[in-house]
Amino acid sequence: AAADAEASKEKIEAKKELLAQAAPIVDEKDLARARASLTAIQRQWDDIGRIHPRETERALDDDLRKIEQSVRAREDADWKRNNPETKARANDMTRQLNDAIAKLEEDLADAEAGGDARRISEAREALEARRAWLRALGG
Repeated sequence: AAADAEASKEKIEAKKELLAQAAPIVDEKDLARARASLTAIQRQWDDIGRIHPRETERALDDDLRKIEQSVRAREDADWKRNNPETKARANDMTRQLNDAIAKLEEDLADAEAGGDARRISEAREALEARRAWLRALGG
């Protein structure tokens, strides 16, 4: 065990150096560059191999995993934001709401022209609800 620990000293230092190189990846704005840098570091990490004691290895692996999870979370968020299917659904919903708002604006104008207080109130409420939904969709 002592021999393993002694042999692992260089490996531990090498992994700590890789962690230092990996730390700025969390703040890298370009996701593709962040992923490429992380992948290169992970390959070097694997090439270094296992180290002793295991607790030290686990702690170092956990630190690298946190950086990987940060990149993965950003990739997932980017995918959700740019997923064509999600965008199409949101655009379809936005279009439907805009159509409904246009119709409700006509209904409100008709109600106001007719002087029907109840219809005016209902049209305004419905119109405000649709506008709130549209704002929630970012439209």
